[in-house]
Amino acid sequence: MDNNNYFYKALGLETGGHGVLTFDHIDKLIKITGLPREQAHSALAVSPWHGAEKLLTDEQRALLERFIQAYAATLVLHEGDYDGASHWFTSPVRGLGYNCPIDLLTSDESTQRIITVIRRIEHGVYQ
Repeated sequence: MDNNNYFYKALGLETGGHGVLTFDHIDKLIKITGLPREQAHSALAVSPWHGAEKLLTDEQRALLERFIQAYAATLVLHEGDYDGASHWFTSPVRGLGYNCPIDLLTSDESTQRIITVIRRIEHGVYQ
């Protein structure tokens, strides 16, 4: 099983991230990735004190979808190394104007920009 499939299965999602997203997925994401809870909650616009019984808003669901998509690509870049992927995801990246990927999940366009930078790195294009 490749790293992406394992990541999605660990989150309880189908390959590609399809499925109904809930607050439970946020908690699983934080546990699996080892990302700092406060930073992940901030990026996903949720309170650290959210209740599992609450439903995600459309905005939170869209943020979570983008987060999962970008992190999955980051995980592939780091060949399944969660520590390396999480470090890269939360560190300034030159190709992103020295912004941290985790801070750029606010739109589909910025998420696509993260994925484009990852693909360029995978192909050895660093400019």
